[in-house]
Amino acid sequence: MTPKSLLRAKDATSPLAEFTKGEFKTVIGEQDASIVADKVKRVIVCSGKVYYDLVRKREEKKAHDAALVRVEQLYPFPHK
Repeated sequence: MTPKSLLRAKDATSPLAEFTKGEFKTVIGEQDASIVADKVKRVIVCSGKVYYDLVRKREEKKAHDAALVRVEQLYPFPHK
């Protein structure tokens, strides 16, 4: 994949309502409803293309013990 590959990725799209009624989220928690919080053994914090690569790998391996958290704003870091 190239650095601009997420511009065309279907997984990286947002519905129109998110642009008109939504808000920018600096941190996005786990989006997969099949990940149960009680069974999570590790939390992986990442951003950008790495997130989509990890989601794909997790689906391939059927690993439901890792939660993925996306950091959308790296600076200033959302510390609260």
